Amino acid sequence: MPTGPIEGQFLQSKKSKTWSSVITLSYYANGADTGTVPAKQEKQFCKDITLATNSGTLKRTGYVFKGWNTQADGTGTSYMAGDNYTEDKAITLYAEWWALVNYDANGADTGTVPAKQEKKPGQDLTLADNSGTLARTGYVFKGWNTDAKGKGDHYDEGQAGGSLLGAGSGTIRRSYAKGEATGGTEIGGFVEVSGANLVMEDCYANVLVSGSGDSIGGGLMGFSSLERLETAMPWTSFEVFTTPDCRKTHGSVMLTRPVEINDLLVEDAYFEFEEGKVTSFSAKKGQEALRILFEDPGSRRIGEIALVDKHSPVARSRLFFYDTLVDENAAIHMAFGQAYIQGLEGGARMKEQQLDDIGFNNATYHSDVMIGDEHTQVEANCYDGRTYRIMESGEFVI
Repeated sequence: MPTGPIEGQFLQSKKSKTWSSVITLSYYANGADTGTVPAKQEKQFCKDITLATNSGTLKRTGYVFKGWNTQADGTGTSYMAGDNYTEDKAITLYAEWWALVNYDANGADTGTVPAKQEKKPGQDLTLADNSGTLARTGYVFKGWNTDAKGKGDHYDEGQAGGSLLGAGSGTIRRSYAKGEATGGTEIGGFVEVSGANLVMEDCYANVLVSGSGDSIGGGLMGFSSLERLETAMPWTSFEVFTTPDCRKTHGSVMLTRPVEINDLLVEDAYFEFEEGKVTSFSAKKGQEALRILFEDPGSRRIGEIALVDKHSPVARSRLFFYDTLVDENAAIHMAFGQAYIQGLEGGARMKEQQLDDIGFNNATYHSDVMIGDEHTQVEANCYDGRTYRIMESGEFVI
């Protein structure tokens, strides 16, 4: 072993690594409508830190702020605002929003609506039952619906939420009491609106007729005598809506009232149908609005036809409200575009191909237009050969 100096050249390899003693915590508003997200925080190693509160008053319509979560959909690790954070690793925190479920009596005469509920992301919620004994003369309580007219998603009372109440969806914002007119029979077949020279074949009319003959309802909602309708709450619907076979509309029809489509006023419009599709149209005003609407192929077909008595309060007001959800209650109307699945018995359980096979219309839009007046007559021609006169001179006679 040499004991003297070693001659030659030595190369020294130096490696360096920078270590930070600070960890960053970042916050995101995650869909908030208003408010300010907290600033980033810096956490020292081996030292706890207090997480930010909602000092910036983040708010989101239809939701309640419940703290912070490591996942935007609310299914990660939850932290309360102001919690201690002990881990020595950077973290991104999203505002955690729980969907609010509000209940509405929807025209009930007596009883109390359930208290609002909060739905946690990733967990189903059991909806309230009718513990407040909501009651409405001439109707039977049948559960809850996301639309006051019964055209939205239906839930039985006490039903555990399914796909529409899935993780962080926030789909259910308000549930309305859903009623059906009591008693009666159902009429199926096709409805002929002779005053408009328009025939809707395979149109399930779903007309409910009470034993006393003074109550007519349709779809998922109904209405009682016209006298009571006059004092009903503003969101009451005065229509009997149907879901037709979109392939079988034929004839011609002209609007009887103006309507707003794509924020443009349409007046004196005329439409011709062949094999379910609009083949020609014209309008003295609003032609461009119709052209844009019909760029969507599904909107050239009919998704709804609804019966409205000429004595409805909206009709008798002789006013134009510039709001289709109100104006449609003035006259018989049809809708270009998307159909309502609630008009089909068992429709919610049908697959897309099954719906296509029976003529259920799928479209981007749903645009209602009024086609009835005081001269309109409506007959239901049933498959067993019976014929019922439903409306004459614009009013119900059945």
